[in-house]
Amino acid sequence: MNKTSKLNLLYASSLMVMSTQASALSMIDYMVITELAPSEGNAFIMSNSEIGAIGVNGSTSSPGSLPTLPGGTERSVSSGITLDGDVAVTNNGNVTFSNSDVHAVNTGAANPGSQGIDCSRSFNSCTDNGSQISSNNRFNQSSPAATFSNLANNNGIQGGINLSDITDQIATFYSAINGFTSTGGIDLTGSGGQITSDTVFDFSGDGFSGLNIIDIDTDSNDFYIEGSNLTIKGDADDTVIFRFAEGTVMNVSESNLLLDGDIGDNNVLWYLDSDEGEESFNFNNVTFYGMSLWDIDPNDVKNVASFNSVQFCGQIVTDQVNFQNVSGSQCALDVSAVPVPAAVWLFGSGLIGLVGIARRKKS
Repeated sequence: MNKTSKLNLLYASSLMVMSTQASALSMIDYMVITELAPSEGNAFIMSNSEIGAIGVNGSTSSPGSLPTLPGGTERSVSSGITLDGDVAVTNNGNVTFSNSDVHAVNTGAANPGSQGIDCSRSFNSCTDNGSQISSNNRFNQSSPAATFSNLANNNGIQGGINLSDITDQIATFYSAINGFTSTGGIDLTGSGGQITSDTVFDFSGDGFSGLNIIDIDTDSNDFYIEGSNLTIKGDADDTVIFRFAEGTVMNVSESNLLLDGDIGDNNVLWYLDSDEGEESFNFNNVTFYGMSLWDIDPNDVKNVASFNSVQFCGQIVTDQVNFQNVSGSQCALDVSAVPVPAAVWLFGSGLIGLVGIARRKKS
């Protein structure tokens, strides 16, 4: 096993957060949210995949060439039916699926956010009159054993759902997250933005609670995690947003992204603002647990998140999402821990500097 390095964070400011105003639908209701307009292609693509379950569809296979797990108290994905395969296809987007399963609690158009695939446009427009979901796709709403029926209109996918609450939240959080004062940083300039050995980002026991805004410096390179276990460790009151310079792409291959400590399953976000038309997230042979992946710049119209041979519990929000041999359940970011500007109280300001190896001494 690779030697584990532990990066401990220095903090320069504190944030007290308040809950966002409740709405009929929230981003936390969905495992996947897409924003691609139909003129740019299909917003959500699935082949040999399953959402709302891991290890149930015989067409999917586990990621290959993964490193051995550290063997401690880290949390990682596990098999089973979770019935949370809920997707919001906003901006009048389209979907296309083959050999894939949707697992959700409800069905029909009366329970948005818990009924599988919610399309903002009509079912016929979203699926090309059903032709783009006709190739051996199934729906299940039972657990622990699945009882499948064909994925069809008002049976795991429905159209005409008002998703304006979701698009409004995305725009609000885009402005808020970009405007937050950084509370710390991680310097990867020496490695060219790469993590290639087992690493822990440790936020536990540091005397800092609330929202951590961590800027990762890759020296203008894309961010790579390769052949490694990356563990995020934190306390129960920690929420961590990892933020990158504009144009950065997150590439992960043959790796496990894990949680440890008391940090919640809905409290870690990898936040990108990639360039127009780029692949924002590119994951191959990966597991990740308790993490959300967002690239939500409203000024870009075709950012792509591609996943091949991936198992996860998390959330993905961007223009286009492509699942190939993917099994996923929902650990969506708790957006109540990410305040909009009007609900933020800042105490102190300024960033001391990028991360050091030694922990800050407490007074």
